[in-house]
This record gives sequence, C-alpha cells and structure tokens, in this order.
Amino acid sequence: MILNCNRESHYRLSSGKNSIVDVEVQETATFLWNANKRFRLDKPVLRELRAIKHSLETETWEICIPQMIPRDPHFMSYGDASFLGGGAYSDELLFWFRTVWSPDIVAGIKLKASNPNYVHINSLEFLVAFLQEVATVVRFEGTSHAHPQIPKRIFPIPSSAQPH
Repeated sequence: MILNCNRESHYRLSSGKNSIVDVEVQETATFLWNANKRFRLDKPVLRELRAIKHSLETETWEICIPQMIPRDPHFMSYGDASFLGGGAYSDELLFWFRTVWSPDIVAGIKLKASNPNYVHINSLEFLVAFLQEVATVVRFEGTSHAHPQIPKRIFPIPSSAQPH
C-alpha cells in the first residue's frame, strides 16, 4: 500500500514551550504534511493502521473518568434542565432546588443558532450540573450544624478505626 501525503494546509504542533523538540516536530510534520510524496507502508504498519481504523469505527472512544473505576457511589444527585427551568435533588444529601429561567433565557432558547443571543439547551444542562456541584459542596461544608448525620451516613467510619 502507498500513502499519499498531499495537503494544502497544516496544523501547528507545539506544546507552547518553544523547545528544540517542538521545532523538530513542527518541521517534520510540516514537511510530511506538505510533501507531495508517496511512502510505502510495510505489513506491520498496515496491520496497526487497520487495527486503529477498526477500533475507531467499532468502539466507543469516550468515557467519563469516574466510570473507569468500578465502585459504588457515596450519594446520588439527579438534575435536569428544560426550556422553562431546571432543578435537582439528592435524597442522601437532603437538598433540592429548582429555578425558572428568565424571559431573556427562554427567548434565547427559541432563537436560531446563528443569533448571538441564542441559548443552547446544553448550556442550561451544564448550569444545572454546576448548581448540583455547588449544592453538594454547601451541604458538606454546612453539615456540622444543620445535619451532622450526612457525612457519617455517606462516609461511615469503620468501628475498628474509631477511638476507644
């Protein structure tokens, strides 16, 4: 198999540190990217490229980092956003909230994406997730007064670790 390298533009490859390695990588990448040359690929390289291509076409290449480590959650929090508002709750952390979007936000949701005032639903989902994080932090910082049982119930101290 022959690989054709014929591109009119290239991307800058740099870590931003302007090291000699960055310059060499940039020069090599620029040469290969802009070269109008053919490179013969041997069987091991072709096998690896086919394996990578197959993996990219057939496997999911995204995962949340917490899902990579199997474990039981300490608590759950559920939230959602709609075109009218958003909210979340947690039974274990004893909180809930809801918010109604302002008329400007509701109007922005209905606009076309090309409009500078357009509001995407994913932005509102992100806002609800952020508020969930804030609520969780507030609950843990304020548990010593209002609900001292929350950290103990979620993170129980084994009896062997308690002082006698």
